[in-house]
Order: sequence, then structure tokens, then C-alpha cells
Amino acid sequence: MIYSIPRDNMVQQAEFHRKTVIEYAPESEQAQHYRNLAMAIDQNTDFVTPKSMSNDQLEELLVQFGLFRHLQTLGINPNSTKVADSFSEMPLE
Repeated sequence: MIYSIPRDNMVQQAEFHRKTVIEYAPESEQAQHYRNLAMAIDQNTDFVTPKSMSNDQLEELLVQFGLFRHLQTLGINPNSTKVADSFSEMPLE
């Protein structure tokens, strides 16, 4: 991972106005995070090809962050090979 951008409601506000965060609130902390990401990408010299996680590694992360049980309560089998697809449909709250 090259840079982590924290969640912020500014993103939804900008989307509501059909703008990017940088267009909507250029001086905001969230906009600065996007600028920092752009700089991190531009200055990156560590070109690594990502490798897929094994199912065991994924399960370890799910347990570590408390998502294993959450998946089960949503009726999703955490051991399924389609767990990654399930995350795109998982509610964040």
C-alpha cells in the first residue's frame, strides 16, 4: 500500500454536488489526502506487482479485524472463494 486515505463525509458531500473533493473543497483535509496520494504515486520507485492472498491469509485478516463474524451474520461464507466479491456489496456501517 502506498498511501491510506481516511474515510470522510466530505466525499459524499462532493458527490452530491457532482464534484470531486478537490473541486468541492480544495482547502479541506480530505482534498490534501488526495494530493498526498498523487505525490506518493508520482514519487514511487518501488514498483511491485501485487500477488493474491491465500485463503488462509484472507481469513486471518477477516478474524483480525472482526469481519469474519460480520460476514457470517450477513449470510456470507467467509471460506468462500468469492469473499472478495462480497466486500463490494457489504454495508460499511
